[in-house]
Amino acid sequence: MTTLTPFDSRDPVNETKGGTNQSSFTSGDLLYASASNTLSKLSIGSSGQVLTSNGTIPAWATPNAFPTNDQNLSVYCDFFNDPEGTLLQPFSYQSWTFTTDPAVTSGTAANPGVAGTETTGSNYLKMSADHFSIAGSMIIDWVIKIPTLSNGTDRFTSRIGLMNGTTGAPTQGMWFEQVDNVNSGNWTINTVNGGSPTTSNTNSTPDTNFNRYRITVDSGGTTVRFYINGVEVTNSPITTTIPTGFFAPKINFTRSAGTNSRGLQADLMWLQVNLTNPRI
Repeated sequence: MTTLTPFDSRDPVNETKGGTNQSSFTSGDLLYASASNTLSKLSIGSSGQVLTSNGTIPAWATPNAFPTNDQNLSVYCDFFNDPEGTLLQPFSYQSWTFTTDPAVTSGTAANPGVAGTETTGSNYLKMSADHFSIAGSMIIDWVIKIPTLSNGTDRFTSRIGLMNGTTGAPTQGMWFEQVDNVNSGNWTINTVNGGSPTTSNTNSTPDTNFNRYRITVDSGGTTVRFYINGVEVTNSPITTTIPTGFFAPKINFTRSAGTNSRGLQADLMWLQVNLTNPRI
């Protein structure tokens, strides 16, 4: 004989039967799927918090305060004009320096305005002089393409980031670096503060497409993180030899072999700084 369990209408109905499996709610509770076929409650957040995601489940978070004009610095270049001399771009006037004048092309619909640094020697493209230092949190984005990668015939070291100097290795800065005979040709991430740099290997393989290279610095100048196309790379962050001197947005390549024309192509540079101490 089959034994039937009495039904109590006060019992929660589980999720697979169309219910919530919850017996009570507090004002402001939100329902969400915490796992397959499982509903959970998220209590209301504090006043002013916003609903965000940690990539798996929703969560409440306090938004960052929007910086004022006295606190926020934003400068970018889309490379629509010849970098020689002064460029007029929204939010900024910029002067770029280089070894060989970059050739500016129309690019593509996805990457309009491209400055090519290709040459038979070494070259660099740098925004003016070394005017920047860590005075608050920083984010720099470079959208860069390497049309032909370094190899045994034409070997060159590519660098992308915030650096001082010109075509050689910087003595102040933080940057991505790639050459075919180091780290199996994968990218490395680097910081330097006047002495020997800190270098960490990544498993990020270079290619000949446009990619977004991002470097972030926390407001205390203690942690530098590195991202390619929105994904933090292996062995990021770096917390040592973070620069205390001056630098600028810069890309460069240093040739060590070959004479064929090689180089980097820049589609976008965007630097954002949230000053710890607002301007007076």
